[in-house]
Amino acid sequence: MTFDRRRVPVNDRVVAQHLAEAFPDRTPVAPEPARIAQPVADILNAPGGARDRQALLGQRFDVLERRDGHAFGWAPASSYVGWVAEAALAGGASEQGTASLIRARQSHAYARPDFKSPEQLALPHGAVVHVRAYEGRFAETTHGWIPQAHLAPEMGDPVDTALIYLGTPYLWGAIPVGASIVPAS
Repeated sequence: MTFDRRRVPVNDRVVAQHLAEAFPDRTPVAPEPARIAQPVADILNAPGGARDRQALLGQRFDVLERRDGHAFGWAPASSYVGWVAEAALAGGASEQGTASLIRARQSHAYARPDFKSPEQLALPHGAVVHVRAYEGRFAETTHGWIPQAHLAPEMGDPVDTALIYLGTPYLWGAIPVGASIVPAS
């Protein structure tokens, strides 16, 4: 059977349970929900291999197998399949608060609701954060205080989204523009 290994959750040993009939020689596995816990995580073609794609902070990643410090699975928001370093993942329980996307080209999480306070983390466009409270022009998240103007419940108009990338060099394997929020279960 021919299939695109970057889009079908199957490797040399396991297959996602819902595809068990198509791959009878592989062990069917129920996905273990996890989420990306760093700003950007590479989705690799093998444990420690080359980057095929990327996933962003807060996005769900369903794990089917763990091997050599990596987890094999897929990111439901983009349907990308591959290996992610286990250190880039957090447990599947969703964070507390309201899910929001970083809609600015890039944002920062600050130590306090003040632009002059130290930056805690750089956040890429499309990262998923969970807002717990608001103070002035800032939203409080587990990562720090993020400018409210950089957040939205959804990506919005595709043309407006594309315009923020005008002139940006292409990065092989980056997350697709307009990917949706798929919260961890």
